[in-house]
Amino acid sequence: MTIKGARLSEAIKVPPTPFPGLRPFEFHESQLFFGRDGQVEKLIDKLTDTRFLAVVGTSGSGKSSLVRAGLMPALVGGMMASAGSNWRTAVTRPGNDPIGSLALALNRPDVFGSDDHENTAIQIAVAKATLRRGSLGLVEAVRQTGMPEDQYLLVVVDQFEELFRFAREASRKTKDESDSYQNEAAAFVKLLLEAKSQREVNIFVVLTMRSDFLGDCATFWDLPEAINESQYLIPRLTRDQLREVITGPVALGGGGITTRMITQLLNDIGDNQDQLPVLQHLLMRVWDEWKEKRLEIEVKNDERIRKPHGEVHEGYAIDLCCYEAVGGMAEALSRHVDEAYNELPDDRHRRIAERLFKCLTERGEDNREIRRPVTLGEICAVAETSVSEVKTVVETFRLRGRSFLMPPAETPLDHNSVIDISHESLIRGWQRLNDWVDEEARSARVYRRLAETAELHREGKAGLWGDPDLQVALDWRKKNQPNEAWATRYYPGFETAMAFLQASEQKRSDDEAELERRQLAEIERAGRELEQARVLAEAQQQRAEAESQRAQEQQKRLEEQAKSATRLRRLITALIVIVLFALAAAVFAFSGYRRAERERGRAEQNKTRSRQLYYVANMNLAQQAYAAHDMTRVIELLSAHLPVANAPDEEDMRGFYWYYLWRNSDKETATLEGHAGAVMSVAFSSDGKTLASGGLDNTVKLWDASSGEEVATLKGHPGDVTSVAFSSDGKMLASGSDDNMVKLWDVRSGQEVATLKGHAATVYSVAFSSDGKT
Repeated sequence: MTIKGARLSEAIKVPPTPFPGLRPFEFHESQLFFGRDGQVEKLIDKLTDTRFLAVVGTSGSGKSSLVRAGLMPALVGGMMASAGSNWRTAVTRPGNDPIGSLALALNRPDVFGSDDHENTAIQIAVAKATLRRGSLGLVEAVRQTGMPEDQYLLVVVDQFEELFRFAREASRKTKDESDSYQNEAAAFVKLLLEAKSQREVNIFVVLTMRSDFLGDCATFWDLPEAINESQYLIPRLTRDQLREVITGPVALGGGGITTRMITQLLNDIGDNQDQLPVLQHLLMRVWDEWKEKRLEIEVKNDERIRKPHGEVHEGYAIDLCCYEAVGGMAEALSRHVDEAYNELPDDRHRRIAERLFKCLTERGEDNREIRRPVTLGEICAVAETSVSEVKTVVETFRLRGRSFLMPPAETPLDHNSVIDISHESLIRGWQRLNDWVDEEARSARVYRRLAETAELHREGKAGLWGDPDLQVALDWRKKNQPNEAWATRYYPGFETAMAFLQASEQKRSDDEAELERRQLAEIERAGRELEQARVLAEAQQQRAEAESQRAQEQQKRLEEQAKSATRLRRLITALIVIVLFALAAAVFAFSGYRRAERERGRAEQNKTRSRQLYYVANMNLAQQAYAAHDMTRVIELLSAHLPVANAPDEEDMRGFYWYYLWRNSDKETATLEGHAGAVMSVAFSSDGKTLASGGLDNTVKLWDASSGEEVATLKGHPGDVTSVAFSSDGKMLASGSDDNMVKLWDVRSGQEVATLKGHAATVYSVAFSSDGKT
């Protein structure tokens, strides 16, 4: 630090770290706010003309900082010529109670409030009642304070887009609550618009709002017109202005920074100027790292190094080593928050942290990251824990140098304190939170679908769930362990939904018990039939043995007769009588031969009967093994009757009961693994060679049915895939999803052919017409 730098920082009272991190710059930090030359003047010109100003920009473009550390100090400094410097500023956010938050902001000690706690509570209650009295409520509330005519009130509504989320909450409430939410949101807008239109009381209104919410302004009457009349869209910072953002606070803090470090930071930002909060956080981390290294250098040198004015000593300048040590632009934020997460005392507090951050963030229907401030008491209810445990988590994430949660560290917490993340950039920059937000969105979708179906079931318009929907919901309940405080955020009727799920589970258990009862009855009936068959087989075997014995005796007689015929042939030349006798004997022998052939046929039939008896006996043993749940023995007995390759052709004796036991022996052919979520639907192509499956990982997968190998993964749905179907020729595949769309795919190439839109809710089933055209 130079001598001049030290005196300057002491005079200005620079904080230990001249960078705020993720949170916006505050009023008292205006001396650290660089790079916005000329923009504050334009804000004041627009505000002077209309008394109403909407400061609009992308998330991370610096809207709040420009108003808090730029516009507000300029007004107090007298830069609005028509008003002077006598300003009171009420800064509020809509949050979960827009009018209540405004009443609280008006009655802070530095606005119209009292230092006496009891008086302040009364003033806030009176202000709320006045604000809710009508569209001129804000004007009347200010008039009641007796504010002198030469004083001016600036009402700053930061994060105005929270009002749109508050209004959308109406769709998740009961009818009475819904009307209340919608009415309060509309009344809040009217308070601001009426205040800027009148001239009896000196009230000026400034909003900060993300530009991607501009279209939502049409929800409220007269708001689009007011914004069109006086809107300031924050421009991009030039490279030189970004350089000031970096070097200004460094110099003011008495530090130095190398040229290559500045170049690295400027290149990191590039055209992504929504990364300004991430840049501020990175600079804060780099500054802290540099301070530690500078202290090490001073200790090693045993004395402070004096430098001429303007010179930065190599050992004192912020350089790339500090940048790399904290993880650079890509990882600094995620590493830093993970450090805080890992410092939590135990796994219980880490689970509370997960619930807390899931409460504070939301991914909207249009995939936008949304902050969702809630009270500490609400977090306790959702996490089912105590105030002290939640405080431990919050304090860990808002220590000095960790501006991840609001309010700031110096603000005491109680049950009613409103907790919020410091910026949406935390969702994008902290991978763990990004994953949590996705998990929460999926969990909310499952619950909303469950609650909607439960409501329809109560009205007699839907039946209880079966698999796979039921199993998905049961797995969701086991993993997330939802409670009513959590569910209220997304859809009413938690108790009805849980009762519906329990009834569906009970029905499945009853159905399984009934199926098992029927199977046992079938097995018992088959056992009786087998016993009857066994008795019959034994009788047939005895008859077959007797017939075989008679056949053997007849064969012996025939053999003796054949021998006699041979002797007679030798004597034919001697006696004609003997010849005639021999001829007669030959005829008789032929007849005996025919009888022997018939007996041999009977022997073959007996052999077949023996194989049948063997089959029947094995079926009887297999039935006993099945009843004893010995599936290995069942398979062994059934396998004895499988056809044998290259063996002599024999009659296939397998019948209904063989196939019944084979099917119920849980003999698995193949297991296809690859989906990252539950599989909701499967379908075979007409030739049976290809299997398609859709799941909760937003993908459709194609499999080779013979080998079980994955052939292709079809991606394109932003929501869960609930149904798949092949065309009759197997060339096209249709898929339905809870993103309200149907997609058509070319099976051979895996390319998406068309997206069919028109449904206003989840598509649960798809099917092709027989000609494949519809």
